[in-house]
Amino acid sequence: MKKGILFLVAFLILGAVAQMFLAWWSLVVVAAGLAYFFQLPPLRAWGWGWLGAALLWGGLAWWLSQKNDHLLAQRIGMMFGGLPPIGLILITALFGSIFGGLGAVCGSLARRMY
Repeated sequence: MKKGILFLVAFLILGAVAQMFLAWWSLVVVAAGLAYFFQLPPLRAWGWGWLGAALLWGGLAWWLSQKNDHLLAQRIGMMFGGLPPIGLILITALFGSIFGGLGAVCGSLARRMY
């Protein structure tokens, strides 16, 4: 549990910094590197990576959307059949969580290989 919380905090900090300067897939690399470093078992790595990426991408999507009063999210939601802004934020968090979980599992399994 302690390793997992430390992983989550490090993931949120390093993931946010990496996302500012690198491409979207840098989240996967950060998750893999941290799971390798913290020696998390694959299932726990998936869970903590999933949670961290969902918080990071979902939180960032919410923050950016509320800064412009959800105008862009409403317009994009109309293209997807009237999806509300919170729906787009949740979909963004879901995609981020899948990427973060898979990256963390890859890092955990790489640790087993070496």
